[in-house]
Amino acid sequence: MTNQLQKIELENLERSESFQVNSLETANWAFKKLEALKAKEDEINKVAEKELERIKQWQSQELKSIENDKEYFEYLVTDYYKREKKKNDEFKLSTPYGKVTSRVGAKVLEMQGGVNEQDVIDQLEQKGLVDFVKVTKKLNQADIKKNFNITDDGTLIDMNGEVLEGVKVVRKPTSYTVKAGE
Repeated sequence: MTNQLQKIELENLERSESFQVNSLETANWAFKKLEALKAKEDEINKVAEKELERIKQWQSQELKSIENDKEYFEYLVTDYYKREKKKNDEFKLSTPYGKVTSRVGAKVLEMQGGVNEQDVIDQLEQKGLVDFVKVTKKLNQADIKKNFNITDDGTLIDMNGEVLEGVKVVRKPTSYTVKAGE
């Protein structure tokens, strides 16, 4: 909070383009002005933070209430939809203000008893059922660019001097990002 001396300093704040700090006394005067301005700045920031916190608390309470209401009404229309869908598999719930749709969940494998996916893969491989294990192969582009010779037109030449067919090294276009209002 600004004290009485700082208030006086702020009241006497004059910006003179011709003013210069040229002595210990004028430097001291400038420092007092800076101190008073900093105190005022801190005071404004404290008030703003306090108000922002109140606003955020209010917002949180209001949104929580709204979220509870949304969940309640979503439950009501979903429950109605489920009951009608049981009676008639072709039932559709659609109004000008909204609709409910359903989608049967997909069957997925769920690992149980501390077993992870790698354990199941190992079991399948031990049983010779390798057709049920996906093997993903990808080009190691970083190593290719490092170890192959690249001609001016982007052709790749391996260590044996042979051209790697069907692929060239090209430069991606420069991308630009514009951000306004930050």
